[in-house]
Amino acid sequence: MQPLGDSLFVKDLENLLLKLCDEHGISPVPNLMWSKRMKKTLGLAYIGRNSIKLSTWLSKKQAESTLRHELAHIATGSTRNHRP
Repeated sequence: MQPLGDSLFVKDLENLLLKLCDEHGISPVPNLMWSKRMKKTLGLAYIGRNSIKLSTWLSKKQAESTLRHELAHIATGSTRNHRP
């Protein structure tokens, strides 16, 4: 399996992030980062850094869902009391 961060889906996900931020008034747009080391964690939101990190091992559908989830953390400014 090819890590997603190295695939053509990356541009699609970057475009999805731009679209969601525009639709929901999220500014500035968070940086999107990828990690091959994240094998048990799907994604992380770094609110102070305005960044989202996704695992490269996700399918496109998983990556889209996880991106939306982590963007919600950025939008609300909260990761407290989080459970999957």
